[in-house]
Amino acid sequence: MANVIVLGVQGSSELYMVDLDAGTVTPLVGGLPEEAASLAALRKTGTVVTKGVDFAVSLSAPLAAAGSFHES
Repeated sequence: MANVIVLGVQGSSELYMVDLDAGTVTPLVGGLPEEAASLAALRKTGTVVTKGVDFAVSLSAPLAAAGSFHES
């Protein structure tokens, strides 16, 4: 399983590094390795690239996700 995910949100040119082990999200500064940079460049054409992630959704607020969880 991946421990780090590079994430980009539609409408923003920024990329973020999500460290699942540390529980942090930080702006990605500096360059990406050549292959990853080529994939990131595809974003400009509207191409969506996913690898190793089987669920992702963009929500307008954190409470939208939390409101969907119900404990029994």
